[in-house]
Amino acid sequence: MHSENENYIQAFKRRYPDSIAITRESYLMERCNQKKVLVYGVGQEAIDLYRYLSMKNFEISCFIDEMHAGEQIDSISVISPIDTVYESPGSFFIIIAKPDVQYAASRKVFLDIGLIEDIDFTYHSEVPLTKEAKCYDVTLSYNRAIGSIEGFEVFGNTEDPNAKLIVVLGGSTTESVYLFIKGWAQYLAELLDRNHFSAIIYCGGIAGYSSSQELLKLIRDVLPMKPDIVLSYSGLNDLYGYPKPTEKIRNGRPFITHFQVEFIDKIIKKLAPTHEQLPVMHDLMWQENGNTTVYFGLKNKKTASELWLDNTRIMHAISKEFGITFLSFFQPFAFNGFYKISNIQTILYNRKSPTCIVDGYEKWGKPYSDDVAKIIREIKKYDYIFDFSRIFEECEGVYFDASHVYERGNVIIANNIYEVLLPVLKGIIK
Repeated sequence: MHSENENYIQAFKRRYPDSIAITRESYLMERCNQKKVLVYGVGQEAIDLYRYLSMKNFEISCFIDEMHAGEQIDSISVISPIDTVYESPGSFFIIIAKPDVQYAASRKVFLDIGLIEDIDFTYHSEVPLTKEAKCYDVTLSYNRAIGSIEGFEVFGNTEDPNAKLIVVLGGSTTESVYLFIKGWAQYLAELLDRNHFSAIIYCGGIAGYSSSQELLKLIRDVLPMKPDIVLSYSGLNDLYGYPKPTEKIRNGRPFITHFQVEFIDKIIKKLAPTHEQLPVMHDLMWQENGNTTVYFGLKNKKTASELWLDNTRIMHAISKEFGITFLSFFQPFAFNGFYKISNIQTILYNRKSPTCIVDGYEKWGKPYSDDVAKIIREIKKYDYIFDFSRIFEECEGVYFDASHVYERGNVIIANNIYEVLLPVLKGIIK
């Protein structure tokens, strides 16, 4: 029997390598300690998870499923999601075990009941898939196929010819489809509509983008759209982006990402040894001499704060030249020194992100405190840059990792941006 169990455990790990039961077992143990454990789903994934957890000494109280409530699986009852409201708060923990494509709907089932993600329930997959597809981008390194417009998701009344066009730029904290979490741009669109401002928002936030990619995207994609307003919500990826700050080349090539370096390197290695014509070079003498050097531009010695500030100023200058109102918001993040981290949130961060360790500020925030302080100090000189670093200072439970927030946090962001945007919109409409 021991051998059979071990074989099953190994098979489970191969089939579900991203299961939190594997990658974050200590998190799961803490969440399930002295609580009823419920599995949402009755499909193969749910049954596999139940059997694996049973072998790891987790006791599963029941399964949850709308269509099969009242039935039993392996002598374990199946209940309806609404039955959980009769359980005492804090007495149970739910693991959603359904295909990733059902993540948004599954999550909504429990949010609508009033349960709290990572407090009352979590998801089987470590990082459930989002609904957009990545693709290479010759200028921006990578992009996402979102909706009908490459790199953008659209909110608002596109049929209104008088609607003001607003373009939003940023990273994953701006992206509207990150882990199916409703983004602040969508909340902003709804807020504008409720207050009778006709606007169309093109949300161009892409996970991992720094201000350098924002600048390139503004020049290449946004200017031809002729927007009335451009909003940039960023800062985090310039401070903590990839490569990590400990790597000396980090800011040396701010407009080149490691994806582009790897991509070009693979092309050179594949084509140069076979004497095939390199796609970027058509000069025969160049090829005959065997030149395969790739030029990535001059190195610069800017700090992360200087780079973000300079790129923001350039975006403003370009926008102004083309009659576009540009507004920038220096974003908050959990370890910027202004947000009080509770013990339970530390546990949640450890589950969601391996970079968020217990002494997060000392290891993740303190090394960059000078850059943060410089940005906060310098942006006071500019009437188009706003310091949002403290907007969550009096809040609790808004982050689900070091930088990304639940919908509650995105509502706060949208409300704060709306207050800044309101006089601008009134001025444009006049």
